[in-house]
Amino acid sequence: MNKVVYTTYYGSTRKYFPMNMQWHDVVGILGVGCILIAYLMLQIGRYQSTMIRFSVLNGVGAALILISLMEAFNLSAFLIEIFWLAISVYGVVVNLKRRKIQSSAKSEQ
Repeated sequence: MNKVVYTTYYGSTRKYFPMNMQWHDVVGILGVGCILIAYLMLQIGRYQSTMIRFSVLNGVGAALILISLMEAFNLSAFLIEIFWLAISVYGVVVNLKRRKIQSSAKSEQ
């Protein structure tokens, strides 16, 4: 259990609870970071939704969050991340098929 700590900040006393980060917290935060970076890159025009790196970054993020949920399970978070991962894998597969078709069309010319 976390101990309550009191601190003085610009003349007022506030209490806070120090965080005890564990490995699954760090893994989950990295996963959230991956998903947020992918979304940011999409919004600022650096990525397109059809780019393989967009799907891979989303998939890695979802997988990391799923790993973190093995230690601290939450059903609703588990469900959204399973679907997020499945959709990301689908995006990667579609992108790879598209690349294969394009490369074979170029080689036939």
